[in-house]
This record gives sequence, C-alpha cells and structure tokens, in this order.
Amino acid sequence: MAALRDLKGTLEPKLDTVTVDVTLLKVDFKKLSDKVTTAKSNIAALQSTNKWLEEQVQYLTKQTEMLTTKLEDQEWRARRNKMQLVGVAEEAEDHSAILYPEYPKT
Repeated sequence: MAALRDLKGTLEPKLDTVTVDVTLLKVDFKKLSDKVTTAKSNIAALQSTNKWLEEQVQYLTKQTEMLTTKLEDQEWRARRNKMQLVGVAEEAEDHSAILYPEYPKT
C-alpha cells in the first residue's frame, strides 16, 4: 500500500499539470479557431471586392474603347470638314475623289 501511496503522490501533481496544459491548449485552440474564422470572413470579403473590381475594369475598358472610337470618329469628321472636294462632278458615284486641304483665304 505504501508503494501505491507513493505512486499516487507522484502522479497527482503531474496530473494537475497535464490538466492545466490541456485547458491552456483548449484556450489556444479557441483563439486560433476564432482567427481562422476571421480570416475566412476577410477572404470572402476580399473575393467579393475583387469580383466587383473586375466588373468595374471590364465596364471601364468598354467605356474607354467606346470613347476612343468616338474620339477617332470626331477627329476624322474634323479633318473631313476642313477639306474640300476639288474637280469632282456632282453626279460622280465613286468615292475616289481627292481631298485637298482648304487653305485660308488672303
């Protein structure tokens, strides 16, 4: 029986230490679990923002292309309006007329 009491006296403090260590591990695990949950939430928010930004980039790319085309058209019209047809009969149906710049009148 003495051996049993000695063994019990030796093991009880170690059991208390193990219990405390397990409790601390549970607390650490809970904190880590909370951080993982927060990280997942942040990732979901970033993915949503990323999707929105990609949609905005697509929209702005289309708008830029449209405005570039419109600008090129307006530049072409401006150049055309500064030109005059020379030596082309009114009934000429082919579009091979030569355009000459209109010079300022002095």
